[in-house]
Amino acid sequence: MVREDIEYLKPINPSDFDPKLKIVKGSLDYCLYDIALSYGLDIHALQEYAELDEYGGFNEGYPKGSITRSEGQAIFALIRILGMKTVLEIGTLYGCSTNHLASAVKPSGKVLSIDNRADLPKIGSLINPELKSYITLIDGDLFVELPKIKENSIDLIFEDSAHLEETTRFCLEQARRILIPGGWIILHDTLCSTHVKKIRCRDRMLSGIAQAGMSEDFRHYVIDDSTYGISFCRVNK
Repeated sequence: MVREDIEYLKPINPSDFDPKLKIVKGSLDYCLYDIALSYGLDIHALQEYAELDEYGGFNEGYPKGSITRSEGQAIFALIRILGMKTVLEIGTLYGCSTNHLASAVKPSGKVLSIDNRADLPKIGSLINPELKSYITLIDGDLFVELPKIKENSIDLIFEDSAHLEETTRFCLEQARRILIPGGWIILHDTLCSTHVKKIRCRDRMLSGIAQAGMSEDFRHYVIDDSTYGISFCRVNK
């Protein structure tokens, strides 16, 4: 097993992080309860919506780098309970998270998914054909494409791209503009130990959040012992 694979599988211990960070580790139900309590949502409705999500995740037909089933269920439930219609994904990769997002917004919503490697055969290759009518794939760089998006036009952003300080900071800065008031941004891999350009992914992403002045706005979740970490923020403007 190569070093990167070992890092991807390294368990996340909340005590290894700054105690000021809001990190919640537990089962899907436990994390949904915290989301409901923290953001004033109905826990029973969240749980019921999560059960409706039929797509899998990492180690269930999707390769390394994909979200887990439980992470997808949490995102799906949030989209459904709030009736979101327009979702932006930054980083398509194989399309695992794209499936969860598109399934959540149907039948009347849409997903815009940006990836600067859309010419590669693997990008979007595992998207369910039945969901493609709800998805618009955009081949482009996030630094170019995000400024093109209209102000106050997006309900939720799911970011899972380069995991660098500059990309994280830029996405958060753009989120303030393009999200509707009270819209959401969710970041993936925020607590992961794998290295990106010789620096741990979690160090880069948490630094980007801090540079955007939003460290106190995020709640970070380790759902069902995921080794990635997923972070939620409701952006109040």
